[in-house]
Amino acid sequence: MLAAPLLGADFTHTSLYAELATRAGIRLDRGHEDVHAMVPTTVWHTTV
Repeated sequence: MLAAPLLGADFTHTSLYAELATRAGIRLDRGHEDVHAMVPTTVWHTTV
């Protein structure tokens, strides 16, 4: 399982990417993120 080495990680003073590199030997070299605005519904607005 990919995340198994991360189960014991303390993320108080480290990052996900640093722990992936140290514990699992996985180094991400690129990524993609889509961000867009949304108008929240009344339920979502009060929940979040």
